[in-house]
Amino acid sequence: MQAVASGLRPFGTKVASRATRFHSDQPFPPGHLPGKPEWMSKLDPETILTLRTRQLELVRARLRGAAGRAALAANLRAAWHAILDAKVTEVLDPVAVAAAVEGILSDPILGQALRPAGRAAVLLELARLREDTTKLGDHIPEEARTALRELCEKPGLLPEKFVREALTHRAFEEVMRDVLDGALSEFQEKANPLTAEWGLPSVLKKAGPFGLGLGALAGSFEAIRGEVDKKLEPQRKIFLQSFARRALGTMADFVVKRHDEPQFVALRKELLDWLLEQPLQELVATVDQRAGELGERAASATLAHVTAAEDTRRRRRAGLGLAVAAHGRQTVRQALAAYGIVLEELDWDAISTAAWPGVEHAMRAPAVDTWIESVVGELWDELEAEVGTRA
Repeated sequence: MQAVASGLRPFGTKVASRATRFHSDQPFPPGHLPGKPEWMSKLDPETILTLRTRQLELVRARLRGAAGRAALAANLRAAWHAILDAKVTEVLDPVAVAAAVEGILSDPILGQALRPAGRAAVLLELARLREDTTKLGDHIPEEARTALRELCEKPGLLPEKFVREALTHRAFEEVMRDVLDGALSEFQEKANPLTAEWGLPSVLKKAGPFGLGLGALAGSFEAIRGEVDKKLEPQRKIFLQSFARRALGTMADFVVKRHDEPQFVALRKELLDWLLEQPLQELVATVDQRAGELGERAASATLAHVTAAEDTRRRRRAGLGLAVAAHGRQTVRQALAAYGIVLEELDWDAISTAAWPGVEHAMRAPAVDTWIESVVGELWDELEAEVGTRA
C-alpha cells in the first residue's frame, strides 16, 4: 500500500513495473492483473475492503489536496513538453479539430457564451475609457510609434477607390456646392462697384453735395441688379451643381496622384502625432453605450455569419489538412518553429495557481469522483472476484 499511496508521479515519469505498461480503458481481464504479487491473491475479503477504502481515501486526498495542487504545475509542464515532442500527426486530427472549432464558433456557445461575454467586455471597457484622462500616446511605446511613422511613409498606403468614393459622394457634393455658392455671393457683394466700399459709395462720399444725382442713379442700378440676380440665381445653382461634382473629382485626382509626395506624408505624420496627444476620454466621447452596443452587434453578427459560412468551413478544413500534410512528420515544436513560434516555457506556476480552484471543484464533482473510485476499484474488484471463486 505504501507504494500505491506514495503519490501521483509527474506526467511522463518512467516507472519500471509491468503494471504501468498495461494500457486499457477497460477493467483488467479476470486472472490477468499485471504485476500482481502472490500475496495479493491470498487476501481475505475484509482485508481487501480495508485496503480498497484506504487507497481510495489516499487518492482522493492526493488529487484534491495540497499535494495535488503542488503537482499540477509539474504535470502541466511535463504534459506540454510531451506534446511539443510529439509528431504533429499524433496530436492533430484535422477533422476533429475542425469539428471542435466549428462547435465553439456556433450556437449555443457563440450566441449564449462568447457573444454575451464580448458585449460585456466592450461596454465595460468603453465606460472605463470615458473616465480615462491619459493620452493615447501614453499607452503607445516608442517602438510602436516608430513603426507607425514608418507606416505613414509607406508608398501606396492610401486606398484609391475609397478616396474617390468618399470625395465624390453626394454628401460632399452638397457641401461643396454650398461652399462655392457662398463664395460667389460674397465675391459678388465685395466686387460689385455699385455696393462695394471701394466703388460708388466711396465716390459719393468724395463728391459731397454734388453726389446727389449720382446717388439716384446708383439706386436705379441697384434695382436693376436685384432683378438680374433673381434671373441669375437658378442658372448659378445649375452651374454649381455640375461644377461641384467636377471639382470634387479633380480634388480626388489630386489626392490620389499626390498622396505619396512629401507634404502628404508630413500630413499623415502630423495627424498621427495629433492623435497620440489626445486624451482617451475625448477620443471615445461620442461613443456612448448605444453606439457600443450597435458596434458589438455588428461585429458579433459578422463573426457568426463568417464562421458559419460553408466557404469558411472548407477553407478551415483545407488549411488544417495542409498543415498536417506539410508538417506531419515533424514534431509540434519543429512545426511551430517553422513559423517563428517559440512556446518552450510558459509560466506554469501562475497557470496552475489560477486553474487550481476550478480543478479542485472538478475533482469533487460526483461524476469525477465515481470515475476515480472505478479506476481505483478495478484492482480490488478483480481480487474480490478471485476470493469469491476460491470460496
